[in-house]
Amino acid sequence: MQENIRKILKDKTQAAVFKVDNEQFGDYATNIALILAKKLSQDPMKVAQQIITDLNPAIANFALVTAVKPGFINFSLLDAEIVKVIEDINSSKGTYGENSFGKGKRVNVEFVSANPTGPLHIGNARGGPIGDVLASVLAKSGYQVTREYYHNNLGVQVARLGESILYYIKKAKGEEAVLPEGGYKGSYIKDLADQMGSDPNAKRLSDLGGQTPMNLGKVAVEYYLKDILEVCQKIGIKFDKISKESQIKTDLTVEVLTEKNLLKQKDGALWFAPHDDLLADRECVVVKSDGAKTYFANDIAYHLQKLDEGNDLLIDVWGANHFGHIPRMQAAMNALGHKDKLQVVLYQWVTLIRHGQEVSMHKRTGNFVTAQEVLNEVGADALRWFFLDKDAQSHIKFDLDLAKKQSKENPVYYVQYAHARMCSVLGKAEGEGEHRGRTPMKASDPPPASLREALRAGVLGFDPIERSLVRELIYFPDLVEDIAQTYKVHELTGYALRLADRFHKFYETCTILGSPQEEQRLEIVKASRQVLKNTLDLLGITAPEKM
Repeated sequence: MQENIRKILKDKTQAAVFKVDNEQFGDYATNIALILAKKLSQDPMKVAQQIITDLNPAIANFALVTAVKPGFINFSLLDAEIVKVIEDINSSKGTYGENSFGKGKRVNVEFVSANPTGPLHIGNARGGPIGDVLASVLAKSGYQVTREYYHNNLGVQVARLGESILYYIKKAKGEEAVLPEGGYKGSYIKDLADQMGSDPNAKRLSDLGGQTPMNLGKVAVEYYLKDILEVCQKIGIKFDKISKESQIKTDLTVEVLTEKNLLKQKDGALWFAPHDDLLADRECVVVKSDGAKTYFANDIAYHLQKLDEGNDLLIDVWGANHFGHIPRMQAAMNALGHKDKLQVVLYQWVTLIRHGQEVSMHKRTGNFVTAQEVLNEVGADALRWFFLDKDAQSHIKFDLDLAKKQSKENPVYYVQYAHARMCSVLGKAEGEGEHRGRTPMKASDPPPASLREALRAGVLGFDPIERSLVRELIYFPDLVEDIAQTYKVHELTGYALRLADRFHKFYETCTILGSPQEEQRLEIVKASRQVLKNTLDLLGITAPEKM
């Protein structure tokens, strides 16, 4: 609908077209008059009135188009147009909300990619649903999407993990041992150390050359990778591709950087040095003085590899602790001719609340909560919802007690209950119709021709509560396309909650079965159920038919 209004306006200014929150003022609005008035040095209200005059008769499909101070143009939809949307939803079913924004383009979404030095931490796990839902929205928007996990199986962390495991192995044997500085503690490390003498770990260690810290670390990170991926699958996340840092061809990337004169010698090391003076503060070591490649070098190589695979856009979902890595990575991509092809979604950490108290979480001390533990406690649906409930850049307080409540206080329960209610109404309509003197209506039936004609002619019309509900259904395709551009996946949970709230009010206020408007209202219920299911499908949350 937003795009239709833009076409009517023949807008070249990139003016915003947005939904109107207060239904009294219409359904959509645009700020085009404010933009043009500034350019023309004219009164915005006069410009708005002139635009409305010039648009006739192109705005015949709207019940009302008005100019509102300080210069907005508001659009109110005709009931006949609303009927068309209801029909479109009930005929399109699962495809309702699809758009062609990303048609013909390939996008790689890399997410989770947790350090494999232990089980999946609840903080790192937040990036899972964010990346997964973003990938689903992009796919619904026409992109060819690859969900990817990057396995960091190189670096100091691997050796330190191995040293920590060796410490526990020696302790178990009664040998003298000292935990390395910055080493990993906790029962999860001790448990893995106990397993290192059993198959298949023992064979793997033997193949590598014995229980050295580095070999122990190599085996451990593969063990934790398997564990992390299994937990992700339980959360409803399945990756299309796993890439390993050890398989990235960084030497070739260093050669490319050298050929493009993007490296300079400094303090015995090779530094990335972009030519643009504005990017001077993005300088960073690529090759250390001892010849070792840095994580930055490997990451440049990894992103170039993804672009070489034919991706038009790369989206990384990272924890907030990677904030400083973004400018230099984007500077490297830009310097290599891939301007704006790398986008990053940052997410803040999670605080768990149990019985009103914060739960302490520190991986190095071993005192932390795993994603598996929370999954066991609240289930996948609640875990996904609460991770997605707020903007990724907002810190969240995950109330475990609230997530388990079977009441309207729990938002995911409230939304799922709305879907179950919709199914119940349609089930009763199908099963009891003949006992009320009418042909049983199946949920899949198209609206009767007489109903369509009556609605389009405005004979029946819409109750304000009905209209409020249908407005939310109309906004769904616009929302999907907006998220494909902004990456703000939390807006889907807000939308699902609003839609559920509108439906509960409709259900409690408007008589459906046995009312003169029964057929009309059943069509609204069918459309509402479809859109709510489509929304929950994007969120990766189940849409129960009974509760």
